[in-house]
Amino acid sequence: MQPDTVRADLKTSEVLKTSEVSGGQPCAPSPADPNARRASIERLFQQAIVQAGGRRAWKMWKQEAAEDLLDLTLKAARLQPMKIDLHGDLTFVYRIRMPVSRWPARGQLQIGHEAVFHLIYKESWLWEMPEGWEPLGLLFPPDPFHPEAKPAVRGILCLGELQPGIRPTEIVLLGYYMLSLQAIRLNELDPAGVLTPEACGYFRDHPEYLPLTRAGLYEDLEAPKETP
Repeated sequence: MQPDTVRADLKTSEVLKTSEVSGGQPCAPSPADPNARRASIERLFQQAIVQAGGRRAWKMWKQEAAEDLLDLTLKAARLQPMKIDLHGDLTFVYRIRMPVSRWPARGQLQIGHEAVFHLIYKESWLWEMPEGWEPLGLLFPPDPFHPEAKPAVRGILCLGELQPGIRPTEIVLLGYYMLSLQAIRLNELDPAGVLTPEACGYFRDHPEYLPLTRAGLYEDLEAPKETP
């Protein structure tokens, strides 16, 4: 299967359910009170853990992976979980408040302020190498501009060579650092996977955008970088 054929196993409109959408961006406020946020997140994860399906070993692996994702989510205040499902494949949909490079308009890079990721993990990846573009997709924004990303129904993100058994938490971190331009490949011929070659040239010519933020996932963002 080629990256162009990848489709999400859920409808984007169903995942991005909100009370309203402002400025073309999904918005679903998380509880302002840290204790309320923790309680809400723990309920979401515990329900998924209890309802996990599959063979015993795979079920237990997913439950452990969900506990790891819960720990990461509680530490990352800018990450908001939207869906976690352990019935079949492990599925985790989450939003991160972060700068995101979007397709240039009239030659000027557009910078978004959040991203919605769609992570899946198949049982066979415990012993087989997944393709770099398989585990993590982008549901929002619809127009990422990045050497290792490509717009699609489930936006394609290429994480490079991934080893069998890679932890879902590591995939979350790889996606964050890649999309924030902290880890980026600018060689159009890079065998690890360049999906938008024109972005390589753009960021070589505009190094002021590299990176969009230096903040780690567990840290607060600096002042936003504005489009010149």
